[in-house]
Amino acid sequence: ISLDDHTASAMKKVDVPFWRIEPVVLANSIRNNHGVSSQKFGLLKVFLNMGYNVLLSDVDVAVIQNPFNYLYRDSDIEAMSDGFDNNTAYGWND
Repeated sequence: ISLDDHTASAMKKVDVPFWRIEPVVLANSIRNNHGVSSQKFGLLKVFLNMGYNVLLSDVDVAVIQNPFNYLYRDSDIEAMSDGFDNNTAYGWND
C-alpha cells in the first residue's frame, strides 16, 4: 500500500505491485501516522475479503524471508508482541 506519490513511483520503477491510497486527514488537518493507523483494519478487511493472506507489520520490521513459512496457521489471527518475557508479551509490566 502506497500512501504517497514518491512511494508509488518507487514501486512502479522496480515493477512491484502497489495500491495507492490517500491517508486519512485527521480533524486537525494533519496527515500523520495516526491517520494511517486509523485506516489499517479497514484496509485489512478489503484484502481479506478478496481472499488474500495478509501480514500486517510495523514499519521498523525488515522481512528477509517469506514470513508465511513460519506461521502455524492454526488460528484466524496470529500476532507477535514487543514483550521481552511472558509478562510483558501480554501487556503486563508490574
